[in-house]
Amino acid sequence: MKSRVSIKIFTVSVITTILLLLKISPVFALNYNLVPNSSFEEGETFPTGWNIVTSDFCNIPASNYQSSVEWSSSRSSTGSKSVGITNVYLPNQGDYTSVKIASEFILINPIQIYNLSALIQGTTGNKGIKPEIDVCFYDKDGNKTGINSVTSQYPPDDKTWYGISFGGLKLSYFPPNTTKIKVGLSANCSYQFLPPGAAQDCSGSIWLDDISLLPLGNITMHKFEDLNKNGLQDINEPNLQYWEMSVYKEANCDSSKEIGGASTDASGNAIFKNTPFGDYSVKETFYYEDFNPPPHLVDATKEGWYTTTPLCQNVTLDSTSGATVNIGNFHGPSFPYLSQLDPAWKDLTYDHASTSNPFFCGTTIGGCGCAITSAAMLLNYYGVSRTPSGNPTNPQTLNDWLNQNQGYAFGALKWNSVAAYSVRVNENFGTQKIRFVGVGSGNDFDTLNTDLANSKPEILEEPGHFIVANAKQDPTYQIADPAYENKKTLATYSNNFLSSRRYEKTNTDLSSIYISSPTPNDLFITDSLGRSTGKNPETGEILTQIPNSYYFVEPSFTNQTDPNSQVPNTGVTTLVIINPEEGSFTLDSKSGPIDVSAYDTLGNIQVKNFETVAPDTFELNYSPNTGSTFKVFQKVSIDLKPQNINKGNGVFPIVIKSDDNFNVQDIDFQSIQLSPSGISPIKFPLLVSNGKDNKKDLQIFFLASQISRNNNLCLTGTTISGIQFKGCT
Repeated sequence: MKSRVSIKIFTVSVITTILLLLKISPVFALNYNLVPNSSFEEGETFPTGWNIVTSDFCNIPASNYQSSVEWSSSRSSTGSKSVGITNVYLPNQGDYTSVKIASEFILINPIQIYNLSALIQGTTGNKGIKPEIDVCFYDKDGNKTGINSVTSQYPPDDKTWYGISFGGLKLSYFPPNTTKIKVGLSANCSYQFLPPGAAQDCSGSIWLDDISLLPLGNITMHKFEDLNKNGLQDINEPNLQYWEMSVYKEANCDSSKEIGGASTDASGNAIFKNTPFGDYSVKETFYYEDFNPPPHLVDATKEGWYTTTPLCQNVTLDSTSGATVNIGNFHGPSFPYLSQLDPAWKDLTYDHASTSNPFFCGTTIGGCGCAITSAAMLLNYYGVSRTPSGNPTNPQTLNDWLNQNQGYAFGALKWNSVAAYSVRVNENFGTQKIRFVGVGSGNDFDTLNTDLANSKPEILEEPGHFIVANAKQDPTYQIADPAYENKKTLATYSNNFLSSRRYEKTNTDLSSIYISSPTPNDLFITDSLGRSTGKNPETGEILTQIPNSYYFVEPSFTNQTDPNSQVPNTGVTTLVIINPEEGSFTLDSKSGPIDVSAYDTLGNIQVKNFETVAPDTFELNYSPNTGSTFKVFQKVSIDLKPQNINKGNGVFPIVIKSDDNFNVQDIDFQSIQLSPSGISPIKFPLLVSNGKDNKKDLQIFFLASQISRNNNLCLTGTTISGIQFKGCT
């Protein structure tokens, strides 16, 4: 066989090889792969679409040196089979190649760019053996017009599958009139990689799998300043230069599948070039380059920028002309103003007031919407100017979202749901996420000054009303009053406020426990370490021992159409724990309806509701982890020694007692279990009376042989309405 350099045919310079020293995925986009039977899975005696070379390949004579071809299931990268060029022996007289396998004809587009690649693996004991991919070019009549080759930089070992690839094969680089190709696979001898002191001959085996010929195109990410926030680039809306963009394999911008990025040019275009056809997604990083000395990256979210188009956009590249994704950004104002009395929404129903009960402020956003309007202004300030579905953030759309996502309790806004709203918008548009920091004390000007100095406006409570303080203006503060646009400073409220609701930017944890009950109910919660928050039912003392916990009364709103109306000493008793630890909590309630809400780290909410007319106790099992189940058990009394026990039949009776808050006749009998064994009752229950009151108790029976008397017993179940309960010895 002659050395490759002496072959007298039209050749093209070898494209730089890419040898990936890591396990790589199989064919990048199988739907676009032009190679027949690319992973060698189909066939009877040999892979369909491939042949063993017996004469020559593209004017390269068939090798007379020792080698074999094996189609085997002994190893593979994907599927169950691969092809091996095995038992190769090539004498060291320069770089020699033994071409053994070739594909059938593959039709190509003369104006297309392609990427040709394969996965390779060596075997133990190889000496100087490397793989080679040869591409033979043909015209429409089958005449050979040229050849190109690529080999790996180093001989592969047997530890993993490596990638070998041509960069961008642009057929205009190759002989004219080319309309089809064949791919040849071979073993190559490179004497410079022979072990020191070894016989100067190459020997060993090479395995190949997942051959791919993929068309390439460009993904263009076009970025513009969306001045009217309609998601489209209109006349006079400028392009944005020097903004960074990222590209991901497959849909939905999975961070583990990021494959690179680019920055926008003066035309607003970031071009990701020579990309195999397939499905991708793109996302802006929200950083741009500032070349004022010293050059640096700027976090655009801190400069008030946000996207008016989806943050992550999916795109299919399947055309030589490429694919384009348009991305709009808007630079928001310093602080927006919204009025709860705007005719567009002032007469719309606030919360569920028209179907549940009118609040003191009435039933409309105009009368009751000071909290949600203040929250809507705050959201817009942080760039959360759209709902998760893409509509403008305003009192109407925020009210709708809160209604649909359990963001109210007894007419009071759950302040943590405002943060949850920002997370849902971030998932679709990449806007800033905010978190509810907690409730500040009345006239705490030190905290207010610090927050405003750090660009963190506060929502302030005034008697029956909420406003937003957004800037320091000595000797007072600038405010945005959702009911009275003409009130511009806190001086109109005598520079006083009763409390504050504090928020800040976040990229992390929105978990919380948020418990609400109308006044005059009192709440008291204790964690597994014995720390408590709320009003102690025995001493009347207000405690906040649990870290990041708050206990306050959310005031009843004043009807904003009647500035003289007041609602003293009424509202919603509220207990909040921000970023609680995972564990069990005990909640004591004086009386009244209770809304118990649990938010996970992403702000997803689970809500449990209870009706009580007397003091009651509940067990809360909470985890901040996304996807965890929040459980609240109503505590009930059980009796292990009821009267009239049948001692001779091997059963163990237990009585579940009714009280003012719990009726045993509401129990779903099939749900009852006794722990720690987790056993179920064996007989139908009996309603019994203990003679001390007029309430019926429930007697149920278990097999005595299944119960360990040495363990504490807990009985759990569910009522027909879905309330979980627990009683323990």
